[in-house]
Amino acid sequence: MRTLMLGLALLLGATPRIQASVMIYEGTLGKAPITLVLKNQNGQMEGVYAYTRYRTPIRLKPTTAYHYDRIAMDELDSAGLPSARLHFASNQFSRSTPVLEGTWTAYATSKQLKLSLHLTGELRSDDAFPKGATLAVLQAQSSERLYFMLPMEKSWMPMREILVMDKTSGKQVQALDVAATGCIADGLDAVQVQLSGGRLQLVVPPTRGCLGKTFEWNASSRQFDAAN
Repeated sequence: MRTLMLGLALLLGATPRIQASVMIYEGTLGKAPITLVLKNQNGQMEGVYAYTRYRTPIRLKPTTAYHYDRIAMDELDSAGLPSARLHFASNQFSRSTPVLEGTWTAYATSKQLKLSLHLTGELRSDDAFPKGATLAVLQAQSSERLYFMLPMEKSWMPMREILVMDKTSGKQVQALDVAATGCIADGLDAVQVQLSGGRLQLVVPPTRGCLGKTFEWNASSRQFDAAN
């Protein structure tokens, strides 16, 4: 019996447990309204934010959480280089700490602006806040005119659809069905944007257990068509 219990313990211990949460904040950077999305998976923090006026995702360089009293994340420019630093006055990101304060500092000019945000939604591996909510999670990649969001009820779940959004109006222009792919919605990089032969493509990359999916922009219909 003791050997059996030890074997079970080793087996369970060998199975990695994904502990992830996705937090969505709204508020201001200086006077400008923004939305910030942070993902914490096993202490690794990544993030993206967008100004409400422009709706273009701005990626934050990943960092390690919980090693300090406060967290700093670098904002990356279009070339992937640090252009500003976001300092958060806390290292606790959850529904128990719904207010997030901090500063934004530009590297080139040292200009500093205040960050003032409040939590509007949180996804965990087993539930969501508000309870039972479906949250649209901003994706880190976008095109010149479009950005993309994933409807999610948990931080790690089968992918069902991709929402195609217009940057100018903020309105949904299309919903792409990806339920049959077996792919997982797990944060900020579930979809990729690329050009192939001069044509815009939206790609869900294939991985183990995920068939992947490619959609190509149709200029005539002004929508994406499935390419595979």
